Amino acid sequence: MRAKNAFPIILDSIKLWWKDWANQVLVAFAAILLSLTIILYPLVIFGVYEQALDLTHGIRTGIMGFWQGFKRYWRKSLPWGLLIC
Repeated sequence: MRAKNAFPIILDSIKLWWKDWANQVLVAFAAILLSLTIILYPLVIFGVYEQALDLTHGIRTGIMGFWQGFKRYWRKSLPWGLLIC
C-alpha cells in the first residue's frame, strides 16, 4: 500500500470518528475507569473492540455496544485478567 492509497482511508476513519466522537469519549472514559482494577482490563479491551467493530459497520452503539462486548466475552477474557494479576 502506498501513501497516496492510505490517505483516503485515514481520512474516512477520521470522518467516522468525528461523527461519533461523544460516544467514543464516553467509552474511552468508561474503559479507563474499569481498567484501573487490572483484572477487568481484558474485558475492557473486548468491550472497546465490540463497540469499534459496530462503528465500522455503521452502527452507532456507544456505551451499550461496549457493554454488550463486555458481557459477551467475559468468560473468554476473565482468565487472562486472572493471569495478569
